[in-house]
Amino acid sequence: MSKRDNQPPFGGRWRRDDDDDLPLDVEKLLREFPQRLNRLKEASGLSWSGLARVLGVDRKQARRWGGGTEPRGGSVLSVFHFGCRIPGGLDILLGLLTDPDLPDDEDEDKDKEQADEEENEDQEG
Repeated sequence: MSKRDNQPPFGGRWRRDDDDDLPLDVEKLLREFPQRLNRLKEASGLSWSGLARVLGVDRKQARRWGGGTEPRGGSVLSVFHFGCRIPGGLDILLGLLTDPDLPDDEDEDKDKEQADEEENEDQEG
């Protein structure tokens, strides 16, 4: 097999079937990104306008991210570069610090178990 055959099509990424090996829960990271961005903004002491200026985006766009819109491409990289410049910034973005405003994994597991039980009861009843 040539090196070219081993490349994903159209410059994309190969999908991994075994996500257990990944050190971070990417879905959780994306789901909690707005809260983490807000926390990073607070840690930096910047306003939304100041954060937007540092990231090189429009103020409205930065606020959209804080409200739940998912940043794309180079914008994500800009946020993480900025996080590197703030003490504890990467820990905030990656969820390595405990945050009372965000559910921990145990709470999420309990919620999922409860939802599964309720779904099973609905199907049986």
